[in-house]
Amino acid sequence: MHLRTKLTLGILTVTFVVFLVVGSVAIPTAKHALRDRIDDRLRADLPEIRTSVLATGGSVPGGSVPGGSVDSGLPGGGLPGGGAGPDERGYALVVIEGMTATVLATPGTSAPPDLRGITAPARSGEIEYVTAPDGTTYRYTTTDLGDGRLLAVAAPVDDLAGLVDDLIGTFIVIGTGGAAALAVLAWLWIRHGTRQIEHLTRRAEAVANGDPDRSLVVAATTTELRQLSHALDAMVTGIDQSLVAQTRSEVRLREFIANASHELRTPLTSVSGYLQLDLDGAFADGEHHQRSMRRALAEASRMRRIVTDLQLLTELDEHPLPTAVEVDVNPLLREAVHDMRTLDPTRTWTLDLSAQPLVVAGDAHQLRQVVTNLLVNVRVHTPPATVTTARASPRDGSIVIEVSDDGPGLPTDDLERVFDRFWRHDPSRSRASGGSGLGLSIVAAVVSAHGGAAEAVHAPAGGLTVRIVLPAPGAPARRP
Repeated sequence: MHLRTKLTLGILTVTFVVFLVVGSVAIPTAKHALRDRIDDRLRADLPEIRTSVLATGGSVPGGSVPGGSVDSGLPGGGLPGGGAGPDERGYALVVIEGMTATVLATPGTSAPPDLRGITAPARSGEIEYVTAPDGTTYRYTTTDLGDGRLLAVAAPVDDLAGLVDDLIGTFIVIGTGGAAALAVLAWLWIRHGTRQIEHLTRRAEAVANGDPDRSLVVAATTTELRQLSHALDAMVTGIDQSLVAQTRSEVRLREFIANASHELRTPLTSVSGYLQLDLDGAFADGEHHQRSMRRALAEASRMRRIVTDLQLLTELDEHPLPTAVEVDVNPLLREAVHDMRTLDPTRTWTLDLSAQPLVVAGDAHQLRQVVTNLLVNVRVHTPPATVTTARASPRDGSIVIEVSDDGPGLPTDDLERVFDRFWRHDPSRSRASGGSGLGLSIVAAVVSAHGGAAEAVHAPAGGLTVRIVLPAPGAPARRP
């Protein structure tokens, strides 16, 4: 069932209930009000009618006419003062003496009320119902004439019943017509109000079917619908971003698995090949055998380093920082640069350190590995005679470590990927020189575990600058 249909039925149901409640209260109230008016008029006219009947002696030609209709016995058919006679006002007058009822006047063609056999007629001032032989219903009261007789004055109320029936019929007709009109107006109004919901539904279906326009914001006439539209749009945007991130993560995971398999397969193949040749007796002389075994050992060592690096990355993911002590980064940089000068004197290694101690809270072994990896990365991926500068300085409550070179650098698109695991800008050269693509990944993981941030930017001399920002002790952690 459509929403507009349910709302229309709901409005009609509420309207019908209200209609019944109003009718059940209004119709009896109107009936009682009309009856009270008749009763008040009876009470008001009773003294005057009694006076008129006493003035005529209370007799009527022809004697008792039970159940009959005769002319009024009042002279001139009127009351003192020229007013209308009781019969002209629609009253029936009956004199009750013992068990005899004498009719003095009747209201037009209606039969007089049958008061015979009533042993306890209504007392003066009290008004009760009585029925005539022809079915006419009266409201009557009595008054004592002072000679043992009672005068009953009755007013017919059948017109009141007919008026109430007409009121009920009119109420039903008006209610039915009003309900029908209300149903049409409510349906049109609700249809207009739900048009934006239908449009929003169509947009959601289009998005679900792959519409490239992912916006769910629609023109809304109500605050609630506008909020719903923006909330759904934000939800779809968040889902899109999550899907993009998930897809990117899956792509990187596949690349990581492929690269890890390739990196481990190459040395494993070499080791297996040398061992198989040795078993086949391909190495006749001892020197050839020794050289082959050294190559197999080198490949096995390379494979062990890759596994060790992967294990370190896993440990950093699970247990970021097992120990934390105060470490001065100046000696770390100084010792690492000294080692590089010894290992590769063909390059220029320079230092730019602060005169004051640069203390951070962390693991000294992991921070030493960060500095070493940065310098080794330059040594592996830049040509000979490259000038490399390692500097450290305080900045805004943090310690900044930078390693810059004047080598060929990287394209801007590759700067964000230098910290990805197994990523290389030049895979063939990196593998030939022993690189596995995990050095900067370890740098990023260690720095993140220390609450710092790592980034790669273009160096002023045209090469690459890797910047490490570590929080000083007591300073809030930084995030990339």
